Amino acid sequence: PNPAPITMSDVPAIDEDLQSRQMAVYGREAMQNLKRANVLISGLNGLGAEVAKNVILANVNSVTLHDACAAAPADLGSHFYLSAADVGRNRAEACVQLMQELNPSVRVAALSGTFPTQRLAEWNVVVAIDMAEADAVKLDALCRAASPPIAFLRADVRGLCGSVFVDLGPEFVCVDPTGEAVKSAIVERVDVAGTSASGETKLTIQCVDDEPLDLDDGDHISFSEVCGMTGLNGAGALPVSDVSKGKKRFSVTVPAAQQLGGEYTRGGIVTESRQPKRLSFRPLSDFLALPGELAEADESKMAPAAVAFEEEFLTVMGSPAANVCYGRSGLLHLAFRALDAYRAAHGGALPPPADDAAAEELLGLARGINDTAPADAKVKQLDDPSRSGVVRLLSRGACAVLSPMAAIF
Repeated sequence: PNPAPITMSDVPAIDEDLQSRQMAVYGREAMQNLKRANVLISGLNGLGAEVAKNVILANVNSVTLHDACAAAPADLGSHFYLSAADVGRNRAEACVQLMQELNPSVRVAALSGTFPTQRLAEWNVVVAIDMAEADAVKLDALCRAASPPIAFLRADVRGLCGSVFVDLGPEFVCVDPTGEAVKSAIVERVDVAGTSASGETKLTIQCVDDEPLDLDDGDHISFSEVCGMTGLNGAGALPVSDVSKGKKRFSVTVPAAQQLGGEYTRGGIVTESRQPKRLSFRPLSDFLALPGELAEADESKMAPAAVAFEEEFLTVMGSPAANVCYGRSGLLHLAFRALDAYRAAHGGALPPPADDAAAEELLGLARGINDTAPADAKVKQLDDPSRSGVVRLLSRGACAVLSPMAAIF
């Protein structure tokens, strides 16, 4: 049976005694945001089980497990909440009871059958695992069009490779862009560098040498415990500029309306003031065609032209096209698109394990996609053995979901 609809008013209070360690790591605000989250996880293979376990233990409000597939013997190698007795049962329904036992304070429910598009408004996070490309593109568009947008994630593990896509909507506010510890230091002296025609006062701040501050231009700081120039204590977040090489000397500009209160005499603490950052996420349809910036984990595995710093690579070095066209990340992006095309042509099936014919078919699909790609998204040297071999290896193990890979992704 379908679970009852979930509303935001159902969110219970946080048990601070039970969740004290988690609160020490995440902070109260993050914990409250987690407790408001209603998460739908679609696709309960080994990766889906790992995601569901971690989300439930994070103490969200509710988790709905959805799957249209029955458990198969191959699932037992990576899905730790299925047993041989569950083969033939719907995977979501087979594991929902054990998932619920992980955290009684999280409501866990199961859905079977087709994807519950009509009920999408019940969730504010949707995770799609092992979903066909065409269906994922449509679902991402629906999530972006919702008001407010629904966070959409698509993830897959294919043998020793994996892929994750995140779309938090066209305008997402990140309150802590770095996630690092807040920086602070003791003030040694404050000098007035000048006053602008509009009345703004520029101050030069020197901090003591033994404090690890490491500010950068564009950061914001606030003052406390300043003696003499006491107006700084209530000035709020001030932008930092002219940071010295040693990071201990910098400038701040105080608005004309802010009274400084006199000359600086002694003391003071500067504390970094994190500013919210607005992020615009791209839809899945755009990302597939033109991935943009991709991170390269190991530059020694880039295309031969990049490793040898040949002229063709030097023309794009330092631009997003470098990793897309010559990097291993760009090559795998193309290979995963080819896997989606293979599944579409084979009724949803992945290449059989160690099947040379399927590997050659996958490589041919990759070539076809690459031929129609824009110039700054076209993978270079695809037929070099070091590059085409990666695509073939992906094909030979694509049907496997390995637990260590699921734990990473």
